[in-house]
Amino acid sequence: MELTLDAMLVGNPNCGKTSFFNSLCGTHAKVGNYAGVTVEKKTGLSFFENFKLKVTDLPGTYSLNAVSLDEKITLDYLLKHPDNVIINILDGTNLERNLFLSLQLIELNKPLILVVNMQDEMELKGLHLDVEKFQKLLGIHVIPCVATKKLDKSKYMDLIESCRSQSFKPIVKYHPLVNEAVLDISNVLPDQIGGYDNVPKAWFVNKLLEKDVWATALLEGLQNANEIQNLLESHLEKIKLETQNDAGVLITQARYETSSSILSQCIEKKTITPSIADKIDQVILNRVLGLPIFFLLVYLSFQLVFVVGEYPMMWIEDFFTVLSEQILMLWPKSSEFWLKSLLVDGIIAGTSGVLIFLPNIIALFLCIAIFEGSGYMARASFLMDKFMRTGGLNGKSFLPMASGLGCTVPAIMATRVIENSLDRFITLMVLPLVSCMARLPIYGLLIPIFFTLEWRGFALFVVYMVGILIAALVANILKMTMKQETASFIMEIPPLRFPSLRFLFIQILDRSKIYLSKVGTIILAASIVLWILGKYPNSSALAEQIEIKQNTAAQTMMVQADQISPKVKDVLSLQLLLKENSDSYWTHEKQYEVTKVSADKKLAQMDSEQQSIFKILSSGQDAKTSNEKAAVDIWKTYQEANAAIEDFSNGKQLEYSILGRIGKFIEPVFTPLGFDWKITTALLGALAAKEVFVSQFGIVFGIGEADVDEYQDLSGSSTETRLSKRIKSVKYPQDHKTHAGENVFNPLVAVSLMIFCLISAPCLATVAVVIRETNSYLYGVWQFCGLTIGAYLLSLIVYQGGLYFKIGLV
Repeated sequence: MELTLDAMLVGNPNCGKTSFFNSLCGTHAKVGNYAGVTVEKKTGLSFFENFKLKVTDLPGTYSLNAVSLDEKITLDYLLKHPDNVIINILDGTNLERNLFLSLQLIELNKPLILVVNMQDEMELKGLHLDVEKFQKLLGIHVIPCVATKKLDKSKYMDLIESCRSQSFKPIVKYHPLVNEAVLDISNVLPDQIGGYDNVPKAWFVNKLLEKDVWATALLEGLQNANEIQNLLESHLEKIKLETQNDAGVLITQARYETSSSILSQCIEKKTITPSIADKIDQVILNRVLGLPIFFLLVYLSFQLVFVVGEYPMMWIEDFFTVLSEQILMLWPKSSEFWLKSLLVDGIIAGTSGVLIFLPNIIALFLCIAIFEGSGYMARASFLMDKFMRTGGLNGKSFLPMASGLGCTVPAIMATRVIENSLDRFITLMVLPLVSCMARLPIYGLLIPIFFTLEWRGFALFVVYMVGILIAALVANILKMTMKQETASFIMEIPPLRFPSLRFLFIQILDRSKIYLSKVGTIILAASIVLWILGKYPNSSALAEQIEIKQNTAAQTMMVQADQISPKVKDVLSLQLLLKENSDSYWTHEKQYEVTKVSADKKLAQMDSEQQSIFKILSSGQDAKTSNEKAAVDIWKTYQEANAAIEDFSNGKQLEYSILGRIGKFIEPVFTPLGFDWKITTALLGALAAKEVFVSQFGIVFGIGEADVDEYQDLSGSSTETRLSKRIKSVKYPQDHKTHAGENVFNPLVAVSLMIFCLISAPCLATVAVVIRETNSYLYGVWQFCGLTIGAYLLSLIVYQGGLYFKIGLV
């Protein structure tokens, strides 16, 4: 019979709690509410023999004083799950500070296990912990470990099972006056406090004596709140009068004295020489070199995004090419069956345009995972503190912004670690200006069109830096408007270490799951909807018009050929017959085979000159005689005319569709930014998720269309995708009012578009979480409108300025 156990991971930030969670649960992890949110809670399962352990990874906290929102979440979860075993992770290299939290957890009188992590780093620092003595003094099970290595699950399962009925004796010796206050107030406290059952009364009174905001708020909701409040104030005055100290100070001193006393009996320290990590720290934290090194590493990371992603992008693109070809061959080539178009022109075109950038996403998050796992991200926060203060914030706001490189939703929730309410609000408001991974496919689509491989990383670096600079400017304006001083910045710098391969693998796997889940849900659904909107209704009048144009083009070719020579006309007639059949049938279809046999007979009856012309037209060899050159020119002119007719047909059909009508309606609003109606409809679709922008481009510009030969023509550099090549060559129709025959895309339009996508309102999920975190619809709408208007104005300035100075037009 399977036995299910529940446990909670609690510990200071940077104690290795996440590494322990990953080692214990592996890939059996599930993130609550929003994917990637570690600020709320993260749950996982661990299996061993007949045990199933459900583990909840709570936010890192230095104490149970609920000051910041993440500390409130941790405390609330601890009290609402009294039967769950607490696994308290301690950083072995900083036990005195970590033990302060452990002493508070002991006072909760709940099942508790201490795990002293980072044993390997303790050895490097010359620290030795007598585990048996430490365990005896605390009266709690203590397990030493290295969380980045494989854990002995049996040891943890047995201890969790055995300690569920464990009780603890008080360890901290408080001042007699504190004990007296605790005893008196506990006698008048009800059994249920603020909806929590079995809250230890002595622990709760200690929090009241510390003037804890959370505890004080709960006190106000009790029936005998006035009686307790009067008694509390009486004891606080007595303690202040007799000790010349606040009760909170006495309680904190007692805990630290207990912690110091215990550790002095258990810890031995040897003198060691500075490690390589210490020497590296001196360089990367240098006042002069620190920031340049940081920006250099960021630039190299962006360069890596394109260099590492090059070949995998090509493999993914080739896979979808083959997949499209195989799906197309399930139907006759001339078939207009809706399912054929939906699969190739809708689903594959939409999802492949986004999936192709998965290698770029993985490369970017590999770099971020290395920064986080090595401890460099915390150092970057310290280095960026001075820069952040120019925007009225401090280094603590940098961490949510760095998280925003992944997804803005969890980054906004990560602002809960910022104690200052105004700093948190401003950080939350400007976070969408930090480019999330959803915007990376947009940059990956546009940058390769106009930049060579060696400059693409720099271009991407500039885009991200522009977003950060604008965020700093907006934050500064908000700070000046609200007139409040910037809060002080105190942060622990974790040891510098090389992250384990397991940690990197799990981080990349988690991010890839998030990205792929969006492709399989939002992007897939959007692709189907956009295909329907772009496919229907059909225009019978347009079909007749196109047929007339195609027949006219063929007749014109025949007239031109007849003027050269009847022989040339016969060859071109045969070439046209085969082309019309290859357009309508696959080579394995019976009708094509019959036509091919007939054509071969006709070719065999032609003279050597005609056979030579036919061979040149079929193979693309160089023409030599006048008749050969004339035939090649006429055939080329016909192909160009036919391609123009096809483009005209696709464009007019799109314009006639629901999607086209919507796009044409709003096109005048975005024309001053250089955007045509296809771009504007993609921007509308991106409100659901930014990746939909690329998905819609794939559908609107027909990257999934059925001609397999066309796929081969578009092959080439993998980072310049087939979609990139296609949109680079798209032109405005000849009947366009202002840009007839001009390219839709040029460097100026691309820059204007990237700026708009960088600054514009985030996806609707971000708006929803802003409303939830601020508890105000007004702030969510304000952010949405403000960013959209700001993006429009800046793109307008860039595009119109480029036109005026004639910059980026070719």
